[in-house]
Parts: sequence; C-alpha cells; structure tokens
Amino acid sequence: MYNRTFIVATVASLSMTTMSLADWGTELTATGGANDDYFGNSVAIDGDTCVIGTSGTNSATGSAYVFTKSGGSWSQVAELTPTDGEGSILFGYTVAIDGDTCVIGASGTNSYTGSAYVFTKSGGSWSQVAELTPTDGEGSILFGNSVAIDGDTCVIGALGTNSYAGSAYVFTNTSGSWSQVAELTATGGASYDYFSWSVAIDGDTCVIGAGGANSTTGSAYVFTKSDGTWSQAAELTATGGASNDYFGYSVAIDGDTCVIGAAGTNSYTGSAYVFTNTGGSWSQAAEL
Repeated sequence: MYNRTFIVATVASLSMTTMSLADWGTELTATGGANDDYFGNSVAIDGDTCVIGTSGTNSATGSAYVFTKSGGSWSQVAELTPTDGEGSILFGYTVAIDGDTCVIGASGTNSYTGSAYVFTKSGGSWSQVAELTPTDGEGSILFGNSVAIDGDTCVIGALGTNSYAGSAYVFTNTSGSWSQVAELTATGGASYDYFSWSVAIDGDTCVIGAGGANSTTGSAYVFTKSDGTWSQAAELTATGGASNDYFGYSVAIDGDTCVIGAAGTNSYTGSAYVFTNTGGSWSQAAEL
C-alpha cells in the first residue's frame, strides 16, 4: 500500500505575535468533526466555493466538505460521500473543483484499484453523477491518488500501474456522460517513477509529476492535446537536481506557466520551480 507523507506549509515571513487569524481570514472545520478524520488532507478552490477532503471519516470511508462564501463569511453547505462507499476507500484523499463540478479521488476502492467520483451542483444541491474507473484497471493501481479538472476534462492519476511506473487517465464529459479518452504514460518511464504522483490541467495542457524518476531526482511531464489527441510535449527537470529531491511531488499550471514542487531539496527544506512556455519550449525561470 502506498503511504503518502503529508506536508504542512507555513508562511515563515509572518510574525504570529503581531498578526492573528482574524487578520487573514477564517478557520474552516467540519460540522461534527472528530479525531482522525484528517480534515484538510486535500483542498481545492474555485471562486467562492472550496472543497476539503477528509479521508479518515466513517472508518476511513472518507468525506469531502463543500464551503461557500457569502457576504464575506464561509459556511459549510454540503458533506459529500460516495453512494456505494464503505470500508477504507479513502474517499477525499484528493479533490479538485471547477465551477459547479468537483472530482473526488478514492484510491482505496476495489482493493486499491481506486475510483474517482464526479459531483455536480444543481439548484444549490450537490449530487454524485459519475464514478470513474479505468477501462484496464485492476489490482493495486491506486487510481484516484491525484485528480485535476478543467471544464469538461479531468485527469486522474494511477501511480501504481506497471510496477509503479504510473499512468494518468483523461476523461471527458459529453452531454453529461463521462468517458475515458486517453491513458498517458511517460516516454521512457520505469518502475517506481511514480508518474501521476501529482496532476494539473489547464485547457489543452496538463502537467504530471513523477517524483520517483531518475533515482528520485524527479521529473514533470507536459502533455498537450491537438486534434483530440494527447501527446507528451516536454519532460521538465530541475537545474542542479539531485537524488531524493522528489521534483514533481506537486504540480500546478495556469496558461503558459507551471510550478513544480520538489519537497526533498536541501535536506527536505524543499523548493518550488517555475517554468514558462515560450513558442512551445518550456524552460526553468525561477527556483522559489
């Protein structure tokens, strides 16, 4: 079974002796929350709506909570659970949202084959509309260990495929029906690369982290869609990267800019690398 280390980010530049939570915002907690719920193990936001994963609730069946902001105040409006979920399925281990659609990963379903659940909002109420599974998935592939969505396209990671070389599956929504349209793998991928450790998508471009590649130095792969077909466009690596950097531990993209997390650099102090796309060529622009 794959065990993921949770990293809590802190803003080192703030002096908590002079600034309080009230100066910045709101602390969100789940109604009826309890010990070992793991509320906040995954988070996503779009506009005035955020989704917070809680994979430990209900004996690790898991939940995801939706909060909305109105008049400057955030409040819980829904608790999402899978219609068929029971046991340690880890629903809420990963979450993503775009508009009135969210995707919730549950990598523990079916003996860790995994699933991803799509929920949509209609008339102010959230309801499950699909359970996504890979067409060729079986065994402990951990489908749903990472999720991303943009419009009618979502990308679901399954880092356990092919002896943990990993894959990412692309699904699209056509007239309310979600279907798999591609399985992405890295050119030259090898066992324990952990391709799809993280995924992100914006329009016709997605970025997929492979923190185990190159003896755990790590890589991130850019895929683009042209004429309905997804293909690898670039492999990103950090300048001066070294073993145990885990470059690709986290990824994000917006337009022609992506950010790649490398949690292991500098004895696990960590870094984040900014890459930009100019004329179809991606290059490192900064190390944060």
